[in-house]
Amino acid sequence: MSNSNGDFSSLAVGYAAVVRISTVSAQAALCAALGYFVDRRFETAPWETVVGALAGAAAFCVGLVAAAKRLERDGATASKASENVRKRDNVDAEISAESLKTEALRDEFEETLARATAFFAEKTGRSEDSEASEPTENSPNVGETERRR
Repeated sequence: MSNSNGDFSSLAVGYAAVVRISTVSAQAALCAALGYFVDRRFETAPWETVVGALAGAAAFCVGLVAAAKRLERDGATASKASENVRKRDNVDAEISAESLKTEALRDEFEETLARATAFFAEKTGRSEDSEASEPTENSPNVGETERRR
């Protein structure tokens, strides 16, 4: 019902509220029923039933206030959790957009590099296979010691 941060989902908060209100209502009914059975056992009708009903009403009010406070706190936690999910989704979308931009830039760079390599090979009269061969004596890459040999 809660995620790793201790935040509750909206469904969990609603379920917890229903359970709390049902429990409070059952407590109130139980107090009135207990008063009725005490009246029947000791033949003190209607006083124990009235006392039980009043005690049940008081327990209901106290329990309802406590449940409302807990629901408010859990509801705030659930809305914070949903806000965190929205933020995470926005960050994921931004990361995806940035990765697409990076991929497009990489593709554009590779295309430009391929065109520049082809242009250089065309202008110098070399093919891509001859670039891997040994440097010649007239090549600017050959050092002074290589030229002397």
